[in-house]
Amino acid sequence: MHVPTCCQMPLVQAVSGRAGLACLIATAAACGGASVAPSSPSGPDVRVELADFGSASAAALASGRPFVAVVHADWCEPCNELHMRALESAAAARALAGVEVAGVDFESAAGASVAAEWKVLGLPTTLVLRPHGTSLIEVGRIEGFDGAKDWLAAVEAALQRREPEPGRCPTDAAAFTARNLPAAVTVTDEAFAAQLECLAADLRGAAGPDAARVLQAVMDDPVRMNALARQPEPVCMRAVAAFRLLGRWRTRVQRDHARAAEVFAALQQWPGLPARAKPGALYWRARSLAKAGRGSEAFAVLQQHVTATGGALEAKELAADLLVHEHVEPARAHAWLVEVADAQPANHWAQYLLGELAMLQSNPIEAVARYETANRIQPDNALYLRHLARAKVPPPAPTRAEEGTTP
Repeated sequence: MHVPTCCQMPLVQAVSGRAGLACLIATAAACGGASVAPSSPSGPDVRVELADFGSASAAALASGRPFVAVVHADWCEPCNELHMRALESAAAARALAGVEVAGVDFESAAGASVAAEWKVLGLPTTLVLRPHGTSLIEVGRIEGFDGAKDWLAAVEAALQRREPEPGRCPTDAAAFTARNLPAAVTVTDEAFAAQLECLAADLRGAAGPDAARVLQAVMDDPVRMNALARQPEPVCMRAVAAFRLLGRWRTRVQRDHARAAEVFAALQQWPGLPARAKPGALYWRARSLAKAGRGSEAFAVLQQHVTATGGALEAKELAADLLVHEHVEPARAHAWLVEVADAQPANHWAQYLLGELAMLQSNPIEAVARYETANRIQPDNALYLRHLARAKVPPPAPTRAEEGTTP
């Protein structure tokens, strides 16, 4: 079973099979903005070249041009799809001509800082910014990737705007915080869930700390949470989505990975969360622990899940996914993935993860074989194709100093 893995995947979605769910790409142009090669945006090799965020933002401020920043991660499948299907197309080159464009690698220190500054909670996120005096303002945000046509249409629509979009919620977090929270006995319909959704939306803006305080107050109130758990599933799941974003805000914006782990641990234990959704909360809990430098605790959480499921292959694949991407217990991850791949020959994600492990172990020959197998099982997958191409590139020849003088 193949499950979307990037950070746009709802926490309430089942996570068996392909388990990267976590979730819960850039070449600098000489001028710091988008460049197109060849010069005419009509040839088959036309693509958008991505600058780094700093140079592109400086160029936008100096020129007054709009600025598009794509926040991505190498392991994120929709991110790779966005690059291959959209940014590497003549249509994108035409649409973004005259626009500064940057790629922001979420996993780099600089990229994580940019993502935190602009309150990026999911991947990929495309930020559409405009100069406003000496700073940039956000006039549009596209989260996820559902195809090149829709993505380009959304970017072009945002580029037409010169002011931020009006908020969808009738009140912001600060105003909501100033009121008393609804008493538990009033949590009987969708109104409370709608308020939680508005607070979650505010996590993406300046009111984020206020919104986080209110959402945390709800999560810390067992009476109110128990009342929510008794609501119909659609209401319950809307609340879950809001709490999930709180956890992501803790780890990606506040950079408090330990508190994020606590949020996801509370979701794991909440009676309102369906059993099928608990692996997702567990994954994000373990991921936050690993980000906090507590890899042994993350592994213990995953090992407990594998044991609780009787050693189910889906649980082992879920656990191995996190271990590979967070560089924790690689030997255990390899053993689990080999077991999954042997039992499920059509499991392309297990093959891909084995390729990732091979690359981490500086074994590109094994990595190429695994990526090719994954791509044979699921052809034309942007993630597999891009990683396969990268693995085939020979490493740079050692310099004379690196070779040494020993014959």
